[in-house]
Amino acid sequence: MNGSTKLIINPTKRLSGEIELSGSKISAIVGLIISLMIEEKLVITNFPKNLLDVRICLKMIKSLGKKIDFNQNNELTISQDSILNNKVDYNESSIRYTPLILASLLINNQSAKVPFPGGCKIGNRKIDVYEYIFKKFGVSIYFDQGYIIAERREKRKVEKLKLQKISTGGTFCALIMCSATKGETLIENAHIKPEVIDIINLLNKIGAKIKYDKNTILVQGSEYLIGTEHRLINDIVEAFTYTIIGATNGKKLKISNFPFNSLKTEINLLRNTGAKLIVDGKDLIVSRDKIFGFSLETGPYPKIQSDIQPLFASYALFANENTKILDNRFRNRYQYIKELSKIGASINKRKNYIIIKGSKKIVGANVKALDIRCGASLINAGLCATGTTTISNAYQIKRGYENIDIKLNAIGGDLNFI
Repeated sequence: MNGSTKLIINPTKRLSGEIELSGSKISAIVGLIISLMIEEKLVITNFPKNLLDVRICLKMIKSLGKKIDFNQNNELTISQDSILNNKVDYNESSIRYTPLILASLLINNQSAKVPFPGGCKIGNRKIDVYEYIFKKFGVSIYFDQGYIIAERREKRKVEKLKLQKISTGGTFCALIMCSATKGETLIENAHIKPEVIDIINLLNKIGAKIKYDKNTILVQGSEYLIGTEHRLINDIVEAFTYTIIGATNGKKLKISNFPFNSLKTEINLLRNTGAKLIVDGKDLIVSRDKIFGFSLETGPYPKIQSDIQPLFASYALFANENTKILDNRFRNRYQYIKELSKIGASINKRKNYIIIKGSKKIVGANVKALDIRCGASLINAGLCATGTTTISNAYQIKRGYENIDIKLNAIGGDLNFI
């Protein structure tokens, strides 16, 4: 990754225009990984090919022997004409979901090797949930110089799989292992969220039979999986990022094909803070109005997810009252505080929550994107700042937002990656 990448933001007038959303980053990466389970062709549409994390995953999939073809309409075709490798030959940057690659490779191999997970450094993202699932299915794993190595001595049937904690990655891993194992498995304590449902729909298309309800999933696995075509849902966090930007600095910002059902909690809270939100068919129109202080607490879906609270924090800088944010998932998610403080924010960290003082003057400065959502919160603040904001380590932003500079410049922004 190029840590020297910078993003320059110059202040502009209120934003106005239309934003088109990209396909889900999470669904794209997991969809790529699922292609390893099948020999037939898989076609994925609405594919966000310009995201850095997605491009890393593409390189990993290609190193295993898959053929990748794109057309001009964000349509991806994945195929193969020979037996796949069982080792990821890629030692550059990693991604969060490499254990899922391990799971997919173990469907047709007795052993596999992948890089240790990467992703944002926001707290303890341990792989114990994966170890637990692998052990249940007769897989032993160990670590060697930055890699995870797995060996599967038997194909073990599992009738009930209760995840130790609610985990998106753990839920995906369980779905992959169960979908390709003949028999019925009940997954308990699963994280049912839009991206998981998207992947369940994909797995059903390739031959599994899956039903879900609240936090349980019933999987009827199959040893014969087939090719298919699947359209990814739009990216949920990207959708809300532009919503926050509109509520903070929008004159009339239209977000097309908005995922209303996936962001009910966030939209309700935002409306209660004073934002002007208008539903126009499948689209959402956002404008800045009065901004009141608020209180939020993160949690598993359908509660407000941890990825979204830094966006609310940047919005709260412009409120006429104080705001309280409590993150129950990742303690290091608050690391953006230091960077927002450089541009004038007044944020006090208590035990496990923060208090943000509103109505502070925001002045452009040199700041650093410590992770994807930290970068997004800095963009939102920088668009409203007096003077120029320079964000270093800006490759982090490109990991999670496809063409964000192009999209914001088209509605009146002034952003340039250098």
